[in-house]
Amino acid sequence: MTFTNIKKRIASNLGYVDSSGDILASKDITATDIGNWVNDRYLDDLFPLLSSQYPEDYRQTGKLNFYKTTGTVSASSTSTTLVSTGNIFNNGMVGDSVYNSTDGELAEITAYTSATTVTVDTTIGDTWDGDTIYVLGHEFGLGGNATDARSLTNVAVKYHDDDDYYVTCRMMDKNAVFKEGNENYYESDPIWYPTTVDISGVPTTAIGILPEASENVTDGIKIDYIEQPGALSNDSDVPRLPLGSHSILVLGGTADALRKLMRLDEADRFEQLYQAGKIEMITSYLITRGSSVPKIRPSRRLRRMVDRDR
Repeated sequence: MTFTNIKKRIASNLGYVDSSGDILASKDITATDIGNWVNDRYLDDLFPLLSSQYPEDYRQTGKLNFYKTTGTVSASSTSTTLVSTGNIFNNGMVGDSVYNSTDGELAEITAYTSATTVTVDTTIGDTWDGDTIYVLGHEFGLGGNATDARSLTNVAVKYHDDDDYYVTCRMMDKNAVFKEGNENYYESDPIWYPTTVDISGVPTTAIGILPEASENVTDGIKIDYIEQPGALSNDSDVPRLPLGSHSILVLGGTADALRKLMRLDEADRFEQLYQAGKIEMITSYLITRGSSVPKIRPSRRLRRMVDRDR
């Protein structure tokens, strides 16, 4: 069922459609309101429920560069002041390393000045002018082709471009990673932890990996994750739910709309239908997907109905 059909069916339940089936304008509930409620139920309830029960059906693989950014050193660099020709730095990079791939040298960023200028712990003078640099570190905001990650299931890394395979990282709690402050981690047994980083004042979901890379590695981080679908926006968009269960969004959206209109008894009835529909969705998906044991136990009435059909 398309997004527009879901919205029209909700509007019909409210009595908010004209003779041609289009949603009426100039009402106290708009098509935008209805669309928002549909997406709330879809993204915050139904899809998380289904993907948590059957994560293997929604698993994706994404790759990130094992460096944060790259650029070229400007001729205006002097002493310990490193200037790039483009905007590549942010305030969260203090403590990270800058790798000069032309000379094979490393320097640590000790202070942030602007998107083009930082201070490093090594006197570079004019020796880095025109060289290609990479900012290395151990915490990375999720990007690349993994921007739709909802939850991570596995992280693996390569420390060199010519490595034949990725090494799987052990997951650790961030507090345990830095518990003593002098922990050592090794390329043969890397670890990862979930975290948040500040990128130009914006809190961003990220992962930490130790030990850090000592050179730039393209696609050096591989993550397996459960995807987060995009919000329904275009009229032709179809929710990524099992076929036959799209009408559950109609029930949930109708309940939200009726609650907004203070038609509370009707809202409660549609909410009950919605909650029952969720259980039926899981059970029906189980039957059509293959033989297994339900991870959510359906109601006694629904079990009797399924048993009679066998």
